Amino acid sequence: MSMLKKMKKDKEISFRVASKEDIPFLCQLLSLLFEQEEEFSPNDTLQEKALTTIIDIPSFGHILVAIKDEVPIAMISILYSISTALGGRVGVLEDMIVHPDFRTQRVGSALLEFATRFAKEQQLKRLTLLTDMNNKKAHSFYLKEGFTISKMTLFRKLI
Repeated sequence: MSMLKKMKKDKEISFRVASKEDIPFLCQLLSLLFEQEEEFSPNDTLQEKALTTIIDIPSFGHILVAIKDEVPIAMISILYSISTALGGRVGVLEDMIVHPDFRTQRVGSALLEFATRFAKEQQLKRLTLLTDMNNKKAHSFYLKEGFTISKMTLFRKLI
């Protein structure tokens, strides 16, 4: 059975792919995320444009959400690429955020578990993610969730 048809429920929280109706809530979550990141700033117009593109073009990626009372309380994006080293599709996890009211309740762990199962269903060969270098809490979380630190260093050039 497809992950989309079989929703995981845990203490009244369900998990699914985001829809256009979720975008206003996702923008609020992204504002919370970008307020704590060093390199990014909240911008509802830009965030709404990007979210709409991802939702409209599933070959670009998917946005997965944790839902409580029909409202997204957490999100994570999986954006797709092709790895020549692995010979297939891979995913980059971005924009993982849990609303502060639901932190320390394992919502993030459950959402990441859902994202991993979803990625396997999409036949991805690897998931990669980035965190701020000084965000030790996130580093600890991802290590606990089975991720490893890469020996590669990220470089970026805005164009």
